[in-house]
Amino acid sequence: MSDLKTWDYLRREAKDRLEAGGFVGGDQEAQWLVEEVSGMNSAELIASAKIFASVRATEQLNTLLERRLIGEPLQYVLGSWSFRGIDLMVDRRVLIPRPETETLVGLALIEAQRMELQPGEVVVDLGTGSGAIAIGLAAQLFEVAIWATDVDSRALEVARANVAARGRMSAGIQIVQGSWFDALPHELSGRVRLVVSNPPYIAEDEIPELPPEVIDYEPFSALVSGPTGSEHIETILLAAQDWLTDDGVVLIELDPRRAKKTHTYALSVGFAGAVIENDLTGQPRVLIARR
Repeated sequence: MSDLKTWDYLRREAKDRLEAGGFVGGDQEAQWLVEEVSGMNSAELIASAKIFASVRATEQLNTLLERRLIGEPLQYVLGSWSFRGIDLMVDRRVLIPRPETETLVGLALIEAQRMELQPGEVVVDLGTGSGAIAIGLAAQLFEVAIWATDVDSRALEVARANVAARGRMSAGIQIVQGSWFDALPHELSGRVRLVVSNPPYIAEDEIPELPPEVIDYEPFSALVSGPTGSEHIETILLAAQDWLTDDGVVLIELDPRRAKKTHTYALSVGFAGAVIENDLTGQPRVLIARR
């Protein structure tokens, strides 16, 4: 018994190790890690503070701490992350869901309300990754047909697991493999009312700017578009003309540095109107292009 440690001791020890390793916010990270290995929430941990943890739980916590201390993103260490209040499985096969993409989904839901989407109408999430966008939309758009595409079969394994875990809430999501619109059945051409996408938008010469925990762990193909950073966005905007209804809308997350260029491109390929919306930090982040 003397070798065992209480949950409170483990939490404080984890905090000290993280802060010694240079991690700001070590207290909160330690809390999340202990919650993960204990299976308890914060209130339950407080109530169990003086209870001894098992040897297995202690060893598991040490393993998670070692992964975090070498720089692996916390989200991958935990194996899940919250997106618009929904817990999603995440690992190195997919991008980590970020607040900017929560903004994208929020704006898409506003558009859906404006358009008065009806049951059975078609919404598409291009490059779904973990399935975060499709699931975030499905949580609010009941009985709408949501198609989630991705070219990466490994990413789709994660998306399918996340969709399955949501049960009835995600029953309207169809997951298909392929590059952007090429993944969709041809009969959807001209029937898509809303397209939402967070495509790769980092330019190759911007790779050195990325922090190590991004470029060393997150999937390269989901981050980097090509020499200009605009390749995938331009492909989506150009192809969308063949898939959207006459009043269809495309929303795309983008790099603030290329917002003006993307806005101009959307108008040049035939969209009747386009606006750029800011993210929570005030940066131009989302293109909304309307036919």
